[in-house]
Amino acid sequence: MQTKGDVRQSDDSPFESPFSWPRGDSLTIISGLSAIIVSTGLFVEVCTGGSKSPPEVSPLAAGISGWLCLLLLAQCLILKVQKVRAQSQIRRIIHSLNGYLHHEDMERLGSLNAAPDAPILMLDAFRNQLKQAISRERTIADHSTDLVCAFDDKYNIAAINQTSTRLLGFSSHDMLHLPVSRVIVDSELLENRLKAAQDSGGPSLFETRALTKSGQLLDLSWMVEWSKREQMFFAIARDITMKRSIERARQEFVAMISHDVRIPLTSILCGLATLSENTHEELQDESHAVITRAEENITRVIDLLNELIDLEKSVDSRLLLELSDFNVRSLIDTACKQLTSQAEQLSVSIEVRVDNLYVRADRNRILRVLVNLLSNSLKHSSEGQSVLISALERQSEIEVRISDRGPGVPQNMQLAIFERFVQLGLTGERGGPGSGLGLAICKVFVEAHGCSIGVDSEPGKGSTFWFTLPRKKDIEQLP
Repeated sequence: MQTKGDVRQSDDSPFESPFSWPRGDSLTIISGLSAIIVSTGLFVEVCTGGSKSPPEVSPLAAGISGWLCLLLLAQCLILKVQKVRAQSQIRRIIHSLNGYLHHEDMERLGSLNAAPDAPILMLDAFRNQLKQAISRERTIADHSTDLVCAFDDKYNIAAINQTSTRLLGFSSHDMLHLPVSRVIVDSELLENRLKAAQDSGGPSLFETRALTKSGQLLDLSWMVEWSKREQMFFAIARDITMKRSIERARQEFVAMISHDVRIPLTSILCGLATLSENTHEELQDESHAVITRAEENITRVIDLLNELIDLEKSVDSRLLLELSDFNVRSLIDTACKQLTSQAEQLSVSIEVRVDNLYVRADRNRILRVLVNLLSNSLKHSSEGQSVLISALERQSEIEVRISDRGPGVPQNMQLAIFERFVQLGLTGERGGPGSGLGLAICKVFVEAHGCSIGVDSEPGKGSTFWFTLPRKKDIEQLP
């Protein structure tokens, strides 16, 4: 069994065994021995003066001939040892390249090991194959849509890909060895992150802005890691300029809605309410109905704007909770009172089975969750049916459940309905279409408390929407 690091080769290996005698060396040794014999004969003939009688070789001549033979044999052995060492080194190099070169290239390099001038051929082959491997890696990096670069320990740019030069507008010659502070606007932040990556030994994730040659600002999302062996930082940066631009436009739009739309609508609503109260007896029934409908529509638009603003705050993690202690039963009663008129218009009753259970949460936001879920259940219930509100006390949570006997929610939509602007469009829905934001805002509010929300439903048999809240004693332990 061959273990890791074992240099032995199998019988079908393209490498020659280091213990086999090379074919080329056999001819060299035979030729060397022949030359020794001929040289020795000539030397003896010279010493005897060409006499036909048996030669009498002097001890000096015999010693010289013997030493010459030993020197030539030693030279052959040295050459053999050097070749074995060279082949062994070549095998180790090929083994280290395994995984970097293709299988066909590895077999081709192995076949060259048996050639008489193997070291030279192998070095040339290595050079060509390494050039190809480097070229392939360079091509991959250059065709990446992200910026790929490296910094030395002095925070100078050591290597870049073509995407970096294209986005930043500088040539590779201008950027190499350039301090990274010349390109990155928040250079101090970048250097701090690089130091953090160097100290931790792991990747560092952050965002900065870069200044292009034309003066344009780019938003970049970085992932940087320090290589202790190479003593360099290797970094990948993604251009998120368009993403940040969209986010800023969304924030400006919501700010405009909050100030320039919601405030005037609120003023109009107050004016209509005052008009309706002060001139109720003087107005005809038709005029009073118009004012009432206007109040309802403006209230609905304001509620929609409030939901949009709250959703925007949740995306930016700016949604603040005002926690207080309250009784869940009391909050459910408040929600039922707000929807009494809707329940009467739809001829649907509301049944409450809740004990006195206390939680600590944002009362106003949980009230909106209850109102949204209860309103949906009323709209999807038929005349004469009832909606049941219950609450269960579990080990560490309070679970509030709102059940109806409407058409139900399909299995493939039970997660999607909590996303923005997703509506089922069921035929049994009464009371007009919604905005598609109600369940999304419920999810945001509940998850802001560290809890969960969901629906259990079977088509044709109704739905049970549920959400959880931490019990009062548990939420007090939160940081």
